[in-house]
Amino acid sequence: MNSFASKYIENQGDGKFKVRPLDNLAQISSINSMITGDFNNDGNLDIVSGGNLYGSEVETPRNDSSFGSMLVGDGAGDFKSQMPYQSGLMVKGEVKAAMKIKLSGGQEGILFAKNNDYLQLVKIIK
Repeated sequence: MNSFASKYIENQGDGKFKVRPLDNLAQISSINSMITGDFNNDGNLDIVSGGNLYGSEVETPRNDSSFGSMLVGDGAGDFKSQMPYQSGLMVKGEVKAAMKIKLSGGQEGILFAKNNDYLQLVKIIK
């Protein structure tokens, strides 16, 4: 292990991949689940992530600083984190998985599964 930074791997085609770190705000806690989609309807892929880690080793402090992250893509492979008051995303707890789901009326949502907690549904408003 050379780094604990959260990163993503960009498929550049022809069997070539590029490892790209996420910005500093995305590094405030561990990320356990990431999903992509055009969440702000600008034609570019965005990232929504959830995380935190409560059950770590004695010598490792608890990672509990994240309320989920919305990272807006620029279409060129870079993503900029938004604060919760900008994105409207507020997911408290230890997220273990996230999944996009279809809701009634054609609306979409993101379902977050959290350790020792209820499922949380966040509606995607475009």
